[in-house]
Amino acid sequence: MATSDHIHMAHDCGRTRVRHVDGVHAAMAAAAISTLLAILLAGCGQAAGGKSLAPSVVQVVFTSSIGYDAAVRTITDMGMRVALPCRNTVARADGATGEWVRWSAVDQRQDYSAEEPRLWVAPTPLAPTDWLDRLRGQSGVRDIVTSAGGSCPQHLADAAPTPAIPYYVAPSKIGTFARISFPLPQSSYETIVAEISGFGLRLADPCVEQTQASGSRATSSLRGQESVFAAQQALTIALTQDSSDLWQDQLRAALGRVHIEYPARVQC
Repeated sequence: MATSDHIHMAHDCGRTRVRHVDGVHAAMAAAAISTLLAILLAGCGQAAGGKSLAPSVVQVVFTSSIGYDAAVRTITDMGMRVALPCRNTVARADGATGEWVRWSAVDQRQDYSAEEPRLWVAPTPLAPTDWLDRLRGQSGVRDIVTSAGGSCPQHLADAAPTPAIPYYVAPSKIGTFARISFPLPQSSYETIVAEISGFGLRLADPCVEQTQASGSRATSSLRGQESVFAAQQALTIALTQDSSDLWQDQLRAALGRVHIEYPARVQC
């Protein structure tokens, strides 16, 4: 891909700064940056107007006996999902917007170890209102970090899509449901859920979520699909802001022969 003038936008959950690069004025990318800024601030527990919100992403510290797959199962059983604390980007001035931001996985297996058993997570619509307190009470959870310094890797926003390159899914697709069937599952429930979660997908319950959208709220803290998977060899998932537009190809490459019904038919 040819190089061009660009704008760097850096964010460290406390300071967001835009600087002029290669003679391009930051105002030329104001629309793209405003959208990205809202996402970044939301990931740090701030609204765009500076209003403090409940933390939307926290880091869970597990005991050394909890492996990565078991850690992901613990949080998904509570209506949580694997996430990252923030998303940075480099936006090209020549027509690039937040529409074609190159995707990266939220999988954290490489950084998770017995010495550092830490996992960044976020609540989903299935999480109970007191998810933070319930998470602290889970077996195997040693600590929860609700704020942390540091910076996320930068992402590149293209002016037009490049074939075979995954980009973040369109906002209109976030929250849409899919059903994955495994004719011959070769892995355990824990391993499959951890694999799916790494692609920015989450476990879902369309009927419960529709009920909650009307004003009700989940009371149960158990939102896993172990029993359904055991009986039907299937999982219901939803896309998130961390999913890619090539998520179906990614799942098939990672999990082998699977059947994906998308959008899933929902009968409540």
